[in-house]
Amino acid sequence: MKIMTTYKTKIRDSHRALANTVGIYRQAVDFLIGVALEEWNALKEIERSLGKQRAIECAIHHTKSNPCPKYDFDSRFGKFPSYLRRAAITEAVGKVSSYKSNYANWEENPQGKEPGLPVAGYIYPAMYRDNCFVRTGTYTARLKVWIRNTWDWLDVQLRKPIVADKIHRDGVRVRRVCAWNTSKLAFDGSGEVERDEHNYSMCTFKTGKRYHYDLSASYNIGAQYFIRMDLQSKCNSS
Repeated sequence: MKIMTTYKTKIRDSHRALANTVGIYRQAVDFLIGVALEEWNALKEIERSLGKQRAIECAIHHTKSNPCPKYDFDSRFGKFPSYLRRAAITEAVGKVSSYKSNYANWEENPQGKEPGLPVAGYIYPAMYRDNCFVRTGTYTARLKVWIRNTWDWLDVQLRKPIVADKIHRDGVRVRRVCAWNTSKLAFDGSGEVERDEHNYSMCTFKTGKRYHYDLSASYNIGAQYFIRMDLQSKCNSS
């Protein structure tokens, strides 16, 4: 049986190149948000998101069949990878669409603060496989990043995944439990806990006992597992 799984891992070194790449991507999204705002009257008439994406791309990207785009995106963001450009367009259109919807609702019922103009904010580019990401080894890869004032491939080292990820990938069975209320309730059965306002890592039980908030939750999660296993064994034996 073939097992497919995903896990996260940290990239060793190369932090500056990655930070620059994220920064350039956010600048591009901010630029495209401005374009989407200017062109919204036309964009809102296009039903499909892919159609909106193509309309923006024609307005910003120079090609042989489109030699004079309306907005000068290419000179400011030279050699911008096509997959990232289209992702940035989709991101910008989504933010403008949300802003326009929220603003229309606010105009109908002007309570609270007027919605502000959208900005890129803390977004991150997706490294699309083969186009922006190539796996070269078990713990090595190549990323298309902004480095040395151009877009180029960068060899990166990946940190080894944690043990839990590795054993799962190797086929070890994993039991899942419902974590509902495991943080809210004290592990000793005394009832709901009161989390500290100034130190979120600590809480107080109904009995007055002070305890680590996440540690209490982990005990509850462990208890959920053993209760489930006990009930399952009783069902199987009956």
